[in-house]
Amino acid sequence: KAMLMNTAFRGIKSDTDGGQAEITRIGAGELRADNALAATFLAYSPDDEAPSFSLGQLDVTEDTVIRRRMRIVNLLQEEQTVSIEPRFRLEENGQKIAIEAYDSNNVLVNEVTLSTCDDTVLDLVFSINSAAIEANFMNSGSQGSNAAALTANEIDGYVVISDGSNEIGVPFHALARRAAKVVTSQDVLSSAYPDRISLENQGAGTAQIDVFDLVAISDDLPEGAAGSETPTPDIRAVGVRT
Repeated sequence: KAMLMNTAFRGIKSDTDGGQAEITRIGAGELRADNALAATFLAYSPDDEAPSFSLGQLDVTEDTVIRRRMRIVNLLQEEQTVSIEPRFRLEENGQKIAIEAYDSNNVLVNEVTLSTCDDTVLDLVFSINSAAIEANFMNSGSQGSNAAALTANEIDGYVVISDGSNEIGVPFHALARRAAKVVTSQDVLSSAYPDRISLENQGAGTAQIDVFDLVAISDDLPEGAAGSETPTPDIRAVGVRT
């Protein structure tokens, strides 16, 4: 699987804007069995045994670092030196996430030398710049079927490994949006009325806040037993937006 995905054809164009197609649309690319059979090295993540890096859906409230491991395997009966280079689908996305590779001695590297039929494991560090991440363009209502809204929050590309004449690519993808982080000055209401509570947004994104008048609260009800198919709906509080 790694050989097939590593050597897939990546130059697929979008049918909407003519640019490079998104990872969520094409995955690693269009499979080329002949290229896979001719591969002299391969790469994958030993964390989940997948030849890709899925960073997930990220609510970015501050600068964030995500770490993944990548194993590179030499398939030849001779020494090979390969370079490591991240390539983004959109060049400007390089301002949003910086990708660096470190060896077992925690030394930053952009190439490694592999002995005969040897392998090495590198630490990939994805450093997310919260100030450069886009705001949230997605929702489950008016933009639910808008592909452009999804694309605006996608950061993707390939970690490309090359020996100078042959190269393979390991796809990476993140769905990132700049998010707020609102904290209150207190967690418990005092006996005074009216009580004054201050709000502070400590996140990178703009906070969208709706205020509700509290009408009623309810004690916590025991949950239904796992597998019993008897869930217990439980409403903690009821309020009215003012």
